[in-house]
Amino acid sequence: MAKKSKFAFRFDEMYDLADRIEKAGGDLQQAADKALRDTHDYITPQLSTGIARHVATGDTKESLVQSPKVEWLTPLKAQVNIGFDLGDGGWPSIFLMWGTPKMAPDVKLRKAAFGPGVKREVARIQREALEAFLQTLTRG
Repeated sequence: MAKKSKFAFRFDEMYDLADRIEKAGGDLQQAADKALRDTHDYITPQLSTGIARHVATGDTKESLVQSPKVEWLTPLKAQVNIGFDLGDGGWPSIFLMWGTPKMAPDVKLRKAAFGPGVKREVARIQREALEAFLQTLTRG
């Protein structure tokens, strides 16, 4: 299986929101799936824009994971693949993001996936997705 970067839930109110969704009779996995797909949909266009500057063969750009696939590891732990599929031409993305002894890293590309601003925005996106799901349960 090819390695990919993964994003999971990481924000303070996560457990409280999860508890409130379950108490309202909602399907926590359905809510989490939406939040993780939204995470993928936020990061992928940024990576696509960032990798466009580095197209030699197009293999690395084509290895960008376009379809979010949420994977449940345990009943309370899920993740979604983001970034470049290393088994499908994505290896150069590592060298582009982190650099080599002879090549400086593309900091913009790295920050598109791993920067502190992206992590804050991902937490906001996930929180809002869970809150919206909760609101649909309580309204209806």
